[in-house]
Amino acid sequence: MLTYKYYSSGNRMPVISKIVNRLYAPYLSHWRSKRHTDDVLATIDHNAFRKALLPFKLEVSNKHYQKYLNTPYWMRMNVIRAFQLGLPNKTGEPLHILDIGSGFGYFPYVARFFNHRVIGFDLPGETLFDKAVEFLELDIRHFRIDPKKKLEKFSDEKFDLVTAFQVCFNGHRSEDRWGVEEWKFFLDDLFTNHLKDNGKLYMDLNYDPQIGAWLPEDVMSFIKSNYNCKMNGFSRITISNK
Repeated sequence: MLTYKYYSSGNRMPVISKIVNRLYAPYLSHWRSKRHTDDVLATIDHNAFRKALLPFKLEVSNKHYQKYLNTPYWMRMNVIRAFQLGLPNKTGEPLHILDIGSGFGYFPYVARFFNHRVIGFDLPGETLFDKAVEFLELDIRHFRIDPKKKLEKFSDEKFDLVTAFQVCFNGHRSEDRWGVEEWKFFLDDLFTNHLKDNGKLYMDLNYDPQIGAWLPEDVMSFIKSNYNCKMNGFSRITISNK
């Protein structure tokens, strides 16, 4: 990217380069996501993929899941997510990632494309999901997150990063919506037993119209007060182990 620098008598670093970078960052991100999405999609036989999935299109517990058959759109969404997490530019050893609620497996597929090691899991009984991840040859397990229930040990090695997109495991849009105690149990188990000392949890929360927020106010206040967390907008939250 073109940037400009100037030096005064005090040899001060330029401000203009930061301004230019900030102005053009959205366009650069758009271009990068488009280019890399094309690269990712080129690794998939789309006709064979749709042929493998279409017989199971109606075998879903929620017709809402059928939207994920739009592979180009959702693959691009997950390329953008990968860039938000810095996965394409990561140097050194590949990250060991656990993906919660993998669905069709698009995010694990993109993360693997960028040379990271990924294990994912989602609910049992969703044939359409199972057929998609089978076609994409992903390591996706079956597991249900329940309140105050420890996660299964998915690997002998702890994870660098745990991701959860469009979070629903917390009783989203139901009367069983998690409160402070359930979130504390989940987060403490995750950071104690599954994440490395410098590991991170990244969640993209779902808006809950019943409460007019992404999380109940007391839950959000608890997380902010008790964990090393950073908000990006209203829905995206990163929590660091240390």
